[in-house]
Amino acid sequence: EVLNVTSKLVPMHHWHLVLAMTVLSVLQESFALLVEYNVRLPGYIHHVRSAGITMQELGNIPLSEYNALYDLYNATNGADWVWTASLGNEWTFADNANPCAENWQGLSCYNTTGANHVLSISLSDMNLVGTIPPSIGSFDHLTVLDIESNSLHGDIPDSVYSLQNLFYISMHYNAIGGTLSNDIGNLTLLQHLDLYSNQISGTIPESLGTLLMLEYTSLEDNLFEGTIPRTLEFLPKNQYLFLGSNFLTGFLPQTLANAANMLYIDYGYNYLEGTLPVSYGSMVNLLQLSFISNYLTGSIPASYAGLTRLQNFILGLNDLHGTVPSFVSTFTSMTFFDISENHFNGTIPNEIGNVAGLSKLYGFDNLLSGTIPNSVVNMKFLSFFGLHNNRLSGTIPGSLDYLPYLEYFQLYNNKLSGPIPGGLNFPVAYIFDVSENFLSGTFPMALQTMASVVYLYFGSNLLTGTLPSVLLTVNPELYSMDVNSNQLTGTLPAATYSNTPILQYFDGLDNLFTGTLPDSFGTLINLQYFILQYNQFTGTIPSSITNMLNLQQMVLSNNHLTGTIPLNIGNILYMQFLELESNLLSGIIAPSISQLRFLLVLILSDNRLSGSLELVFNASVHLELATVVLNNNQLTGMIPEELFRLPKLNSFTGVSNCFEGKFPANMCNAITLNTLALDGLSSASSCRNTLFPGLSSSYIV
Repeated sequence: EVLNVTSKLVPMHHWHLVLAMTVLSVLQESFALLVEYNVRLPGYIHHVRSAGITMQELGNIPLSEYNALYDLYNATNGADWVWTASLGNEWTFADNANPCAENWQGLSCYNTTGANHVLSISLSDMNLVGTIPPSIGSFDHLTVLDIESNSLHGDIPDSVYSLQNLFYISMHYNAIGGTLSNDIGNLTLLQHLDLYSNQISGTIPESLGTLLMLEYTSLEDNLFEGTIPRTLEFLPKNQYLFLGSNFLTGFLPQTLANAANMLYIDYGYNYLEGTLPVSYGSMVNLLQLSFISNYLTGSIPASYAGLTRLQNFILGLNDLHGTVPSFVSTFTSMTFFDISENHFNGTIPNEIGNVAGLSKLYGFDNLLSGTIPNSVVNMKFLSFFGLHNNRLSGTIPGSLDYLPYLEYFQLYNNKLSGPIPGGLNFPVAYIFDVSENFLSGTFPMALQTMASVVYLYFGSNLLTGTLPSVLLTVNPELYSMDVNSNQLTGTLPAATYSNTPILQYFDGLDNLFTGTLPDSFGTLINLQYFILQYNQFTGTIPSSITNMLNLQQMVLSNNHLTGTIPLNIGNILYMQFLELESNLLSGIIAPSISQLRFLLVLILSDNRLSGSLELVFNASVHLELATVVLNNNQLTGMIPEELFRLPKLNSFTGVSNCFEGKFPANMCNAITLNTLALDGLSSASSCRNTLFPGLSSSYIV
């Protein structure tokens, strides 16, 4: 059959095109007349014109889809979208625009019965900012909706759940909120659902478990609460289940219908309880199993011995107990093994080294005992080796040598003994921490291979010998070094420290260091914590120390330092703790201390300091100063009223000095004062009962 229109034969099945042409012709003529006579048009007519209506029903996408694209563009600040030329053309919305024919970026189309339809929308990482418009539901043929990695907010429109051809949804890395409607169950063809890292709240809809085609499910890093629906146990094709980082409670799904084909499971960072499901041992193809940070109890089921393909086995931050099963040594594909922050006891399996590709071993904060297996030397791909806070004994395996990828080596707070192995070679080490053990011997020269180490901790051991200058002077990345509470001797390296420009923390307290403090320490201009108490240093405090303008704690107490406190110590404006007690310091207390605005603690007791306190304290500057200890010096003069104007003064002790006169009258009003220790002042009793009722001695404590 044919239809005769304007003397042309047109196939009958194209009659609607002819009708459209006729109607549009009339519209065009009418529109031209309206414009000619300057008739004000309604907003929607302007929109229709700018959208190029005249082409929208002629081999192009339907008008409803075109307008939906326009809405999406406007609702997400399309003017600022980030385009990639190789992926297609920008959306122009010019007259007679044809999104499919013009290869608009992020769109794919298909043709059916003479008309194009938008088949997929892929606008990931294009700087979409705004909300998803309700008209998104106009794409009846849409199969793919990918708007991940943008800045979208607002709810998921209900109209999305009417797109029954959708099989792929990805909205991760946005700020989408609201809830996930139970109408998600309408999307019966859905295979991929990725809502990772948004702000979606409410409960997980039961209908999610009716999506029998679902293979990939990620609701991770949202605000979901409540229990995990039992219906999720019955998804016959699901291989990826990511529910981590929410507020889910209750128990884990005990079975999963597609157990044999499951690949990734993540329940981490929720509030789930109960034991590890025994049935998961049948998931023989599983690559990742994560239960981290929940309230799970019990031990690792023996059935898990069948999970030999596991790459990531993550159990940290639970209340699990028992021993580490030896079968984990058969997980030869494993790269990440985390049992940290539980209550595991017993020994580390001797064959753990069979997992030669292991990159991260998190075993810290448990009750593990025994020795570190020598087989760990086979793990040449280790980047994180963390067994700290356990009860491990014996030595660090002497055969540990070249680990080219090791960044974190943490064995602190165990019972390890013996020397630090001399063959260590960790060229990219970031943290090396063996503190709080019983390690002995000297520093091996091999430590100089750690040219990129940032945190270097040896504190609380039995190490002897001198501190190698190479540890402090050749590493430009060194940020923090701790050698406290050992038996180190000799002098501190006097070399130039300009090669360690970012060093901020140095703790050498409680050793046997001797000699003078190197003047070159003054080049450590970023140092914040300088702690050397309980040593045998002599000589004066070098004036160059006042170049350390970022210093917050200077603790040099319990040494044999002589001379005066540097007069310009007030240059160190960020000083919070100045502790110089139990030395042989003499002279006056530097008046520049009155400039230290952030000072919290001033301890200068047990020295030979003299002079008055008249210029030391400043209530308008010392707003945080809480503790002042000046006992056992030779200080003279009156105690200044300014001291008791300090707004946070909590403790002042000045016993065994040569103060004279009377207590300052305002001392009785020092309402924050908790501790006062003075002797020898005639007016002590007048204030005693006000500050400390019940004390009867003229010695106020």
